[in-house]
Amino acid sequence: MNSISKHVVPWIKNLDPYNVGKPIQELAKTLNVSEEKIVKLASNENPLGMSPKVHSKVNNEIIKINRYPDSNSTSLKKAISDLHGVTVNQIFLGNGSNDVLECLAKTFLRQGTSSLYSKYSFAVYSLATISSGANSIVVPSTKNLGHDLSAFLSHISSDTKLIFIANPNNPTGSFISRDEIKSFLNLVDESILVVLDEAYYEYLDDLDKTNSVDLLKDYPNLFITRSFSKAYGLAGLRVGYGLGNEEVISFMNSVRQPFNVNCLAQMAAIFALEDQDFVEMSRIHNRQIMLELVNGLSSLGIKTLHSRGNFVLANFGNQIKHTKHSLGIKLFEVLLSLGVITRPVTNYDLPNYLRISVGTEEENKYFLKVLPQALDLIHSNSNYV
Repeated sequence: MNSISKHVVPWIKNLDPYNVGKPIQELAKTLNVSEEKIVKLASNENPLGMSPKVHSKVNNEIIKINRYPDSNSTSLKKAISDLHGVTVNQIFLGNGSNDVLECLAKTFLRQGTSSLYSKYSFAVYSLATISSGANSIVVPSTKNLGHDLSAFLSHISSDTKLIFIANPNNPTGSFISRDEIKSFLNLVDESILVVLDEAYYEYLDDLDKTNSVDLLKDYPNLFITRSFSKAYGLAGLRVGYGLGNEEVISFMNSVRQPFNVNCLAQMAAIFALEDQDFVEMSRIHNRQIMLELVNGLSSLGIKTLHSRGNFVLANFGNQIKHTKHSLGIKLFEVLLSLGVITRPVTNYDLPNYLRISVGTEEENKYFLKVLPQALDLIHSNSNYV
């Protein structure tokens, strides 16, 4: 094995795999309870599930899975084209938006090049960059852990090829306006591709919504990614897409896997796009339940960052003083023992924070019920404090 491992490219050897979090099935087995007893508030999924219309229609497509899917996702591209008013040649389909991001890295990054992204932004940007042999340049964030566009501009160098900006941002939930994005694009050289990751776009309130897609016609170096895993409720089917200029899409199609979006995912995404009422219902539910979650945390003295996504980033640092360990990890572990899955963010150098997804009303109430118990358990553990 040693003789083989020495041939692994050096930038892969120290690369940690993406941590996907604790699966419901695994925790249920550990606690010896049914899966229905587990409350998962970790992965920013839609707690309402998928549209009932999608569910009923996808069942009719199962009979076709003996055939390979349409590798070009022709029908889905047409549906996305109709929604956004772009040509089908401006659309790139992926096995989730992660796949789209990785194809961007394969297309534009190599040794001797670099990408830029905020300190507190999606971990996949780093993984995609490093796995391509390129350098990751981490840009300092604002005081509220959001994007500092001025800092981005000051970190651009001759080897910068990609700039990743999540909007709304994950895990902080921060948001930058259309005008800010446009001003930023005016100052970025056209040879650098700006990737606007809008996985949580559908959760924006009407006043916050910006039609970033219409910027594509004026900025050929803009690329927008969207996901069906969040508001559309199709996380398990893995389908996402990118919008950009036709030349960029053509190059990306050269490096993607054939048949990268399965037939059920393609059809489910088409049906999901047809039910925008469900998406709007999901947005309204998210805002209402998020407010209850934030208020509940506030009543316990726990501060949260204002979020435009379907999650909140909560700071538990004032709950226990003089801690020797990462409070976020310990709280995550204790909550697991109580049947609740959350998301620690120590990998972002936020040891006292947890990212908490907005669940159903019942799930959030249960979380707020057991949270004081979890904190009390940590307080009583003399080995911890």
